[in-house]
Amino acid sequence: MTIYTRTEKGTALTRLEVDANWLELRALTDSRINIKSPTYNATGDGTTDDASAFQAAVTAQIPIFLPPGTYKIGSTVRVPTTGFLDITAIPGTVTIICPKDVIPFGKASGATTSVSRILLDGIIFDGDHARGTTWPYSTATSNYGMLIAFSITANPNTDDTEVLIRNCVFKDFQSYPFQVWHFKRVEFSRNKISRCKDPGFLFCQNVVAVENVVEWSSDNGFSVSRGCKNIICCNNVIKDSEIAGIWVAGYTPSTITSSTITITGTYTAGGAVTLTSNNASQWNYQYLNTYVAVTKGSDVAVVKITAISSFTVATGIAVAAVPAGLQNAASDSWVHAPGTGPAAITVTGNTIVGADTGVRGTAAARHCNVSGNTILRSGYVADSEVYSLGSIITGTNSLVVADGSKFAQNDWVIIDPPNSLDDYFIAKVSSKASNTLTLDRNAPVTYSNEPVRLCHQLSGSGAGIWFTGDVRAGVHQFTENLKISANLIVDYYISGVSLGSLTTGSPRRVSINGNDFWQPGLLGSASTRGVIRVNEYTGKAAAYITARENNTDDSSQFFRAFVRGTAARTFQVKNNYAPNVSAVIKVYDADNGDADITASNDYTV
Repeated sequence: MTIYTRTEKGTALTRLEVDANWLELRALTDSRINIKSPTYNATGDGTTDDASAFQAAVTAQIPIFLPPGTYKIGSTVRVPTTGFLDITAIPGTVTIICPKDVIPFGKASGATTSVSRILLDGIIFDGDHARGTTWPYSTATSNYGMLIAFSITANPNTDDTEVLIRNCVFKDFQSYPFQVWHFKRVEFSRNKISRCKDPGFLFCQNVVAVENVVEWSSDNGFSVSRGCKNIICCNNVIKDSEIAGIWVAGYTPSTITSSTITITGTYTAGGAVTLTSNNASQWNYQYLNTYVAVTKGSDVAVVKITAISSFTVATGIAVAAVPAGLQNAASDSWVHAPGTGPAAITVTGNTIVGADTGVRGTAAARHCNVSGNTILRSGYVADSEVYSLGSIITGTNSLVVADGSKFAQNDWVIIDPPNSLDDYFIAKVSSKASNTLTLDRNAPVTYSNEPVRLCHQLSGSGAGIWFTGDVRAGVHQFTENLKISANLIVDYYISGVSLGSLTTGSPRRVSINGNDFWQPGLLGSASTRGVIRVNEYTGKAAAYITARENNTDDSSQFFRAFVRGTAARTFQVKNNYAPNVSAVIKVYDADNGDADITASNDYTV
């Protein structure tokens, strides 16, 4: 018998474990109710709709305990405005399911409703999404249950708001498992996410994501985006994400044309303006204290939203003078959150295996410390659905699989044993005869009856770490003040570290120190690869970039810079161990056919 005691917000909770069964004992200060008690009468049988029981308990604003069972929620349970959602269970014993397209939990209806606190502990959320067999899996099939577990907003002007999600499982969602907006404290710890897109933390502050496991994401493994500040992302394991392993980035929106916005008011810089939409559900608290850029032709107006009057009317301050073409003129071309890159980020101690990019920072992420991470096979992702058992003998290239119909000539395959210490093995199928695949490489060890998965070579960055600036509404922002150190980056396809972009912004004030870059030749081509790659945006010189005391066995160029214009640049490349590289540093003119201009520039090497 074991007794466990903990305190949540002044509530003492005691749990007694007897013969592997849990009994909830309430202390005198405990107000947590059993959802199956006679007052609420939830069944937890997986068939009966328990939405009314949950709604009654949530409306009463009482913390909820869920006994073991499967709870079906047939309609959205609404949290009272400024209220809380507090549900705990014994980890692994409770599952929540929904009919197709139902969202089990949400805030009260209304443009200015909000939630103050979310606490979820020990719950399995099953989206019941069956993936098809066509990769990528970001496109939904018609076969799924709940649309998203919850999408809940806090009042952006309230400081005492928090999200605590612990020991939960989110699996088989056709889209995002959840989204939370504007919370001032977020803890996401010891959870598992499988076969979903990435969870959404938007405009949140003081975000801690620790000791989570993510696998088979159809998007990013984990993301903290759109204007978040003060972020710690550490000790997570993230495996096989279709885009980035960890996305610590701002929002890079596409232009929205499903509704029109009309700007009226005082059109000078700093003037008070009103934004009126023809969309009956346009504005809500998700937009408060954020920016909206409205365009028409070459005219651009950026407005900070300071108040939400209704679903159709918001008010704000013009960041710059509103052009005449947008004054009291409806436009159906607008974007939310331009230039809202995240700030003050620590990404450390994570293990990321398989992604287009291991750690991705975009929309001018700044003040970032990316250190001590292990990032393997950037640019190559194992398929979650297409696999067969197979065997191959060490030193040979003949792979025999149980079902050869899963694979074709020129496919990439990966053997990644789940229950042994043998390393993964990636190869390309040179030819196929029934269930025998001839590979382009010999196996380094013998694999016997192990899962052989289809492996996708992604067409994106193929970088271990990639940070870019931001260009929107004619304004350029650098990605800057970055420290990239002590990372182990193995089997990268294109580059170990990539900074900036020729189209989306430049880097500056970046140190790349003490990293290890190994075995790139396994997958990529030395002619297109680079250990460290720097790109500039037009007219914005990359500056104060240092690369010191890094180690690599790469045979490509160590430091490759693609620059624009003749502005002075400051690169320092010193004390690196790179015995096999074809060149320590190369500088190319991106505006002149990538002409080699290394000799005409003065760099510290």
